Amino acid sequence: MNNNEFKYDVAFSFLQQDEPTATQINDLLQDRVSTFLYSRRQGEVAGTDGEKTFNQVFGRDARVVVVLYRDDWGQTPWTRIEETAIRNRGFEKGYDFAVFVRLDKNSIMPEWLPKNRIWIGLEQWGVKGAATVIEARVQEAGGKLHEETAEEKAKRIIREIEAKEKRESFLESRRGVEAANNEVKFLFLEVERITDEIADPEAGIVFKIEHLQRPTEFSVGSHGFIIFFEWCLQISNSLQGSLLFVQLLGSKEGGWRKRRDAYGDGPSIIKEEKICFNVSAIGQYGWHLEDRKEQLMSTSQLADYCVKILLEQIRESRISDT
Repeated sequence: MNNNEFKYDVAFSFLQQDEPTATQINDLLQDRVSTFLYSRRQGEVAGTDGEKTFNQVFGRDARVVVVLYRDDWGQTPWTRIEETAIRNRGFEKGYDFAVFVRLDKNSIMPEWLPKNRIWIGLEQWGVKGAATVIEARVQEAGGKLHEETAEEKAKRIIREIEAKEKRESFLESRRGVEAANNEVKFLFLEVERITDEIADPEAGIVFKIEHLQRPTEFSVGSHGFIIFFEWCLQISNSLQGSLLFVQLLGSKEGGWRKRRDAYGDGPSIIKEEKICFNVSAIGQYGWHLEDRKEQLMSTSQLADYCVKILLEQIRESRISDT
């Protein structure tokens, strides 16, 4: 295909839970290159054969394909279609068109991806860094970046200001507080669900769940290690200054820490994360580490992240003891 025949400069492939991240990167690119993000192109796709359309987009129409990768990518019906299109194109023409952005640092890249392919770690690069790399790949593939006019830049800035003000207004409202409180409840249920699913008594992996006296506190532990959650809401009608504290605690006696500030003879703090509630540009609720605002996690992703912290500590402890 001639370089000028591509319908899109960039097409994004991702799991539904990662749409906020895809949207953030897309919004940094869309004024300089043409992009395909399903949620923004539904009008074009509606009424077509979805499988055929996605095969065409990822197998032919996009100059560069960006995969927001985590281990479940390629396992869902739509990402499986997109993976097949990408692999077929790579088999025929090589993988220079593909950019993989690894969202979870513990994910292992697909075995079929050539070892010399460079991937972007979102934790290291952030969404702005990822967008810069993608722009460079578009240029390397023969694409030309559109230089914004003053009018286009003004419109983009207005969009950004309006989105920021809308988000801040929500976070400083009673409605925002109610949403955060509901997500905290869901977080505790998700942690309980995940640990129940992965428990394996025969392998010695069992978990103790403890709903503490306050509904804003929750603990799950195993092998003398505990993940302790405390949601600290500072103001009843605003999320300003509110934080979710997540602590990994350890104790040889396996004791339980009732309060984050109750030191005494309780277990020691191995690791602590301060996590903020936020809302994405497309209105999806999520969480980010206090110092990583660009990396928004859904509540389910946060639950998974916290359980993996506990599992990794258990693994290190059991291996080092043998």
